[in-house]
Amino acid sequence: MRKYELTNDTIETREGTTLRRIMAIVDVPHAGVRAGDFGGYLEAERNLSHEGQCWVGDRARVLGHARVEDDALVLNLARVAGNAHVFEGAEVTHQARVDGFAAVRGTAHLRDWAALSGGALLEGSAQMYGQAKASDSAIIGGEAEVYGDAVVAMRGQVTGDVHLLGTAVVVGSTAIDSGEFHAGRALVAIGSADGSSKGLADVDGVLYIGSGGEWLSLAEAREHWAYRSDRKASLELLEAARVFASAFGLHSE
Repeated sequence: MRKYELTNDTIETREGTTLRRIMAIVDVPHAGVRAGDFGGYLEAERNLSHEGQCWVGDRARVLGHARVEDDALVLNLARVAGNAHVFEGAEVTHQARVDGFAAVRGTAHLRDWAALSGGALLEGSAQMYGQAKASDSAIIGGEAEVYGDAVVAMRGQVTGDVHLLGTAVVVGSTAIDSGEFHAGRALVAIGSADGSSKGLADVDGVLYIGSGGEWLSLAEAREHWAYRSDRKASLELLEAARVFASAFGLHSE
């Protein structure tokens, strides 16, 4: 059964894509929508399933090959594009963005100015808000909350009952799955090929790496790991951490 139709009320994106506003032709109780109510904007009907209680409301936009299904909601000024997928009971609201092959599922909530891109996944009952970002193959799940200016990228994982905030960054193969992970101005966690976690922190504006109670500058860490069996992987992760940390104005040498 069809639950909405595309109207002749159109807007054009900055890229020149024409989007059409939707109008409900049946009630969608989960979204508080009655037949005749207007919703948000789609590029085509492929963007919003006629099945389930999913809805795109307010002035939200879904375009490209992005898909909203099941009981998912995309509301306010949120934007879902690319090949992104929002499904099950997930919500994307305010001015949040989902792009690339990113997905939001479960009862996860992406809101405020938070952004999910690449192949990142937000699942479970996790929340991302503030100006938090997740990209690449990052996974945020469980009851995790990622907020402030936090960044989760590459293969970083934040699951369980975790609070990641401030200007925290998680990259590489690091998995944080219990307790709280706090950050002030900048704190970075990365993983290395040997499976151990390395922490990077802002110490008087200089980036240091800590492992096993030993703290080294990034340059010292490179030299220290120069002859390790996992040297290549470790240096790649260190370089990735340096790039992310530079965004916070830290000195890496």
